[in-house]
Amino acid sequence: MERKYCIIVIQNESDGILYGYMPDFTLSASESSAEDIVMTLTQLAQTYIDLANKHGQQIPFPTSLDKMQEKWSGFTVSQISVQV
Repeated sequence: MERKYCIIVIQNESDGILYGYMPDFTLSASESSAEDIVMTLTQLAQTYIDLANKHGQQIPFPTSLDKMQEKWSGFTVSQISVQV
């Protein structure tokens, strides 16, 4: 089964570095491109889920895109699909 989780992308205007944040997992990453942020956070989320499943822990349910866009207005909010 796949679930769609939100990623918030924030650009630091002083150095141009992009920061990605995945609130449902409290994961973050910094990369030089949005594509790299998506790839890194997808890998981190998948590792989180794999370990949670292995150890019988609950997996966070995704917050809706609408709620994330409302909370993080002014930032780029997108979704990724992760196998659960």
